[in-house]
Amino acid sequence: MDSADRSPSPTEHGTPLGSLLRRHTLGTALVPLLVVEISLLALYFVLGQEVAGRWRQEVITSLRRGLQEVADTRAQQLALTLADIQHQTDLVRAHAGQLLRGEVLPTEPYHPEHYAVSSRGSLYQRVDDGGASIYYAAKNRFTATEERKIAITEPLDASLKRAVTNDPHVVAAYLNTYDDFNRYYPFIPNAAEQFPPDLDMEAFAFYYAADAAHNPARAVVWTDAYLDPAGNGWMVSSVAPVYRGDVLEGVVGLDVTIPVIATRVLDLDLPYEALALLITPEGSLLGLNRGAAKRFPEGTTILDEPPPGIDQKERILDEETPLARLLGDAEAAQQMLALSAQDTGLTELTLHGEPFFLLHASVAQPPWTLAVLVSTHEALAPVEAIESSSGTLTVLIIGGMGVFYALFFSVIYRRSRRLATRVVTPIGALTEATEATEPPPSTLHSGVSEIDRLGASFREMVATNRAHQQRIEALNRDLEGQVREEVRKNREKDHLLLEQSRLASLGEMVASIAHQWRQPLASLQFMLSDMRMWADEPAPLDASTLREYVDDAEQLIQHMDQTVDDFRTLYQNTPDPHPIELRAVVDQALGIADGSLKAAGVRVTIEDHAPGATTHGRANELCHVLLNLVSNAQAVLTERAVRGAQIVVRIGRADEQPRPSPVLPPILPPILEIEDNAGGVDPAIAPRLFDPFVTGRKEGTGLGLYMSRRLIQERFGGRLTLRDGAAGACFRIELPSPRSPDDDELR
Repeated sequence: MDSADRSPSPTEHGTPLGSLLRRHTLGTALVPLLVVEISLLALYFVLGQEVAGRWRQEVITSLRRGLQEVADTRAQQLALTLADIQHQTDLVRAHAGQLLRGEVLPTEPYHPEHYAVSSRGSLYQRVDDGGASIYYAAKNRFTATEERKIAITEPLDASLKRAVTNDPHVVAAYLNTYDDFNRYYPFIPNAAEQFPPDLDMEAFAFYYAADAAHNPARAVVWTDAYLDPAGNGWMVSSVAPVYRGDVLEGVVGLDVTIPVIATRVLDLDLPYEALALLITPEGSLLGLNRGAAKRFPEGTTILDEPPPGIDQKERILDEETPLARLLGDAEAAQQMLALSAQDTGLTELTLHGEPFFLLHASVAQPPWTLAVLVSTHEALAPVEAIESSSGTLTVLIIGGMGVFYALFFSVIYRRSRRLATRVVTPIGALTEATEATEPPPSTLHSGVSEIDRLGASFREMVATNRAHQQRIEALNRDLEGQVREEVRKNREKDHLLLEQSRLASLGEMVASIAHQWRQPLASLQFMLSDMRMWADEPAPLDASTLREYVDDAEQLIQHMDQTVDDFRTLYQNTPDPHPIELRAVVDQALGIADGSLKAAGVRVTIEDHAPGATTHGRANELCHVLLNLVSNAQAVLTERAVRGAQIVVRIGRADEQPRPSPVLPPILPPILEIEDNAGGVDPAIAPRLFDPFVTGRKEGTGLGLYMSRRLIQERFGGRLTLRDGAAGACFRIELPSPRSPDDDELR
């Protein structure tokens, strides 16, 4: 294995130079080409998508424009045809109204020989005289009233015949009255068999569509699709009411068979094998073109069936319309009806999972819709073919690029490997020489001038470093001796500091003893003077008085002896740390300093906010710290001649809540605060107040606070800090809470 492929050892860091050279070479050669090629390919994709999208949009626009124009044209033609039929209906209505209101006298008398009563009791016309047929339901009595209605409506046959013969779309014209009388053209030879004897005209769409409830405007209206009782199949009727005042006498109508209308409208030659459907707002199918008939062979069967949409009594549309049955998709049929009710436009519809374009044109009266469905795949087949070809071309381009870059990468990789081997081999030799602290062989040449110069310089550097290493070893030996000497001197300095602090403390102790003894000694002196004076008197002291003097003297001597014991306890070594009560230590310290405090006129106040608070340590060391802080406060108050000098010693607990233990209740650590009213510490020295030989007093040594902080930190594991008090300085001692051995085991 050559040095260019040598994997790094566990002690090596970073990437091998050979790998870096290969990566850099490949990155420099391939990345720009890949970026360019990918950019061109992306541009090709974007442009291809843009062109395909525009072409798709153009196809859709052309489709919408062409088919919509055809649909609108046929819808307008149908609207004009139906408008003419409505006009004819209005003319028949006007003639019938004149006859029924008696405005025109009958020209012919009633001819009973032309009529007969059927076996089922209905009256009908048996003779075809070239006019309309007559039918009267069996529930009538056929009195003179009925005979007169037949006679006075005889002239209407001419209008009915004219309406049928003048318009090829109209297959029948008729008059229906409220008493179930029917005049129908063209003549029906078997009317008694065609119509039921209990015929109820008001139950048919060609009657109730024009009554007052459904047509309060009394206009010409169109019925929904229905099956003609006269046997003419599916049809719609243009009907109009005939009133005599406010009484609805009857309804005239012109029947138009749906196949006739549908054939004229739907005989369309549409591109893309489009489907054309003529539907009503309720979903009744009126007709379909050849393309729809091919796709839905059952369409003509549905057209031949009776209309399922209307219940004759309730007049409620069934949920399943012929359109839904034709499409076989109720949801698609409902969506088509909803879209057809909107403005004209091209929308999309999914039928059995296949997408369709839907456009429609509306006929005003009756409100029919000509719906055109075009398969999206059929319409967009050219666009999809181009997109498929483009996708194939794209795959070929990507495949060709992959082959080219595979060959290109192979060539670049081999060349970069040779370059890496040429460069890394001498550098690897230099690395091995460095690890062995030996100069590389002088015969190693790479052919690269910079690397060869580096090898020569490295050999010189190794020789120079050896000489320097020898000098450094000699200097290190001398430095070790110097360090030991400096450590010894520093220890001596620390010892001197401790001795100075101890001497200062002893001096303060002597001063305190002197203050404590001054008053008892003065009292003893007065007592001895009195006893000497009374001894010179003629009458000597009695035994009881002498005993009182002796008792008082003994109490003073005991007080002086207790003072010496307190000081001796303060400075003697305590065997082991133990739980101590803070109030007892405070009382002991203030008892020792009581004499000097009173002599200086300083009033001391104890505020115990945590009765029974304890900590763990040596009581004499904590007492020594308190004495030091109280003595400093007394000295500052005396130097500044503060009126009403006061020192407050405060016992409490820390403000912050420690993390609660799941076993033991939380215990707040105790604190001690010594606060004076001397005005505070000079801000210039406050940050360095606990450093050695730094003091704010005129005659201070600068060791008391330094040693006090060390005792609190090292002996108690606490903190001693300086704060601003209300009228002076406040020294705060934070101490740990004591724990029993059982507590430690629980923790």
